[in-house]
Amino acid sequence: MKKITCLVFCLLAIGHLSYPLYADEASHRAAAEKLLEAMQAGAMMSKQMESMKKMIGGFFQMSGGSKEQASEMEARQSKMMDFLYKKMSWDVLKPDFVQVYTEVFTESEMKELTLFYQSSIGQKLLEKTPDVTARTMQITQKRVMALMPEIQKMASEPSEGTKKESNINDKK
Repeated sequence: MKKITCLVFCLLAIGHLSYPLYADEASHRAAAEKLLEAMQAGAMMSKQMESMKKMIGGFFQMSGGSKEQASEMEARQSKMMDFLYKKMSWDVLKPDFVQVYTEVFTESEMKELTLFYQSSIGQKLLEKTPDVTARTMQITQKRVMALMPEIQKMASEPSEGTKKESNINDKK
């Protein structure tokens, strides 16, 4: 009987001692949620999904084809985007994002970041980030497109190992 009483007492003590850990974890998660809210993460995700939809639509339009084919492509695109919206919505991803932020930032850091994003300059950063991202992507795309002929040439040339094998075969 003494062993059972001791065991119950130890379990209660452990549970009592670990309670602050759960409280700290809950406040840490709450800080992450508040930061993501201040960063307008849900709205940003919606904007990214819309941009992706436009990008995919542009890809299908560039592929050419008849009006019937274009209509079929649009129907497929719509179905795919509906699927993505459902599976990649903010409500679905938010718990994962909260987990990442609690693993990467301390609660104190998240509180400071939240204050920044709630400030006028933080709001300005959030407002301007999509434009900055779009512009920098355009710059990168232009540079990659300018390099494509050289990249294609490199891809079609035999590698050094292949050249050596070719020279050995030529000598035979």
